[in-house]
This record gives sequence, C-alpha cells and structure tokens, in this order.
Amino acid sequence: MKHGFIENNEGISAESICGILKSKEIKVCVLDSVDSTNNEARRMAERGDEAPALIIANSQSAGRGRMGRSFYSPSQTGLYMSLLLGARADMADNVRLTTAAAVAVCRSIDEICGKASGIKWVNDVYLDGRKICGILCESFSVSAGGRFAVVGIGLNLHTESFPKELADKAASLFPEGDGRAVFAASITDKLYGFYREPDAENIMEYYRGRSLVLGKKIIFTENGKAVEGFAEDVDDFGGLGVRLRDGSLRRLSGGEISLRLGDKGDIL
Repeated sequence: MKHGFIENNEGISAESICGILKSKEIKVCVLDSVDSTNNEARRMAERGDEAPALIIANSQSAGRGRMGRSFYSPSQTGLYMSLLLGARADMADNVRLTTAAAVAVCRSIDEICGKASGIKWVNDVYLDGRKICGILCESFSVSAGGRFAVVGIGLNLHTESFPKELADKAASLFPEGDGRAVFAASITDKLYGFYREPDAENIMEYYRGRSLVLGKKIIFTENGKAVEGFAEDVDDFGGLGVRLRDGSLRRLSGGEISLRLGDKGDIL
C-alpha cells in the first residue's frame, strides 16, 4: 500500500472523513446501519436536507444494485456510501454519472494502493477477474419540489467471506486494515469534481483505457432475448457501441451485458 491509512475497526466517523475531504461544502453523515445508503439519501432529500451530502453506513441490511439485485454489505468490511447531488440538466443521464463514479473508484484504487482495476460496463469495478465494487446511480424528485441525483457505491475492502452464490465472483481490495475514510474522501472528491466541472478533464479516455468490455464479444438482453455482438467503443456520454452480427451498430445506454472472456467463453 502506498499510504499508511489503516484505521481501527470501531467504525468510521464523519470527523475522520471531513479531515481528509477537500470538498468542504459536502455534508457528511455516518450511520451504524441502514437499509440502503441510497434510500437514506432519498429520505434526507424528502426531509429538506440540502445537497451535496455524503451518506456512509457501517453496514446495510438491504443494499441495492442495478437490475433489482442486492449488494452484500457486511458490517465494517466495506465502504457503503452515497453522494446526494442536486440534479443538473447536463447530468440528466445516469449513465454519465455512473461512468464518472467508476473512474473515481479506479483512480482512488490506483493512488491509494497501487492496484490496477478494470471496469465492466457500465457500473462494476473488477480486480483480477472478480468484482470488488458496484455502482447504482438514481434520479428522483421530492414532494416539496426539486430534483436530485444520488450515486451509490459499494466497495469491498476486506470482506473475507461471501455467500455461496458470490464466492467465485466477488473479492476484496485487500485482506487487512480498513481505510474507509481515505477511500470515501478520495472517491467523493473525484466524483464531486466531475459533477462541478464535467468538462475539466476527459474522464472517458481513462474509462476506455480501463474497460474490460472493449474489444470483447458480449451478450446483452433486449426484449427478453440474448443478443450477441462485439463491444466496439464507448462514447463521451458513456454509451456502449456494439457491432452486431449483421454489421449494424447498436448503442446501449443501460441494461445488462455478459462478457465472454478467453477461448473458453467464460462469462464474467
């Protein structure tokens, strides 16, 4: 590890995060347990709390992923966070925020522990062939008026055991230590910087360079049917360009894909 960031396991605190966070205008809320940090962000917005706000929980009882999936969130072994943002017209597409969050996670991993992670379009971060992070971006309106976006990130830091259905698919970033405050601050600063100045740097160049999908045969689901194609490019809005067997180009902006790796056709 490049930095001495090991913390005790008694729980992360708002004070420890604020001491590292460069974006001082962000309110930080740390909870012991919650159903979902994305759900809590929505409740905060409904109560009239202002964005930007960072919500972190030591554990989640109903962590959520895309496509209605759950996200395994055992106590204090991972970073479970959501960044509540005011919706912007130029950030209307959740895919764009999702790609920015994936880049923020990978760059933080690069800087903090010097490991090269990869991105499976559109919202998963992998290390050595296994998933270590999932991202869920949602937009919503509140009853009092106003529209918000929330970016939820679940990063496995040192979870040692996973449920049977995840045992051969999921992994953790490193086996010991904690580092949740350092990762929370780093990811938040990078993501919020993109939100404030989306054109300040070309994050898509980095995203493409870390893609696990480009240049691979993939399967995506359309109208309940599996469609095969070749992942050709990712545009500046995060859309995936897929060349189909008939030669046509299909642009995906969401949904689910399966990635075939190697000669054996293994599914990631």
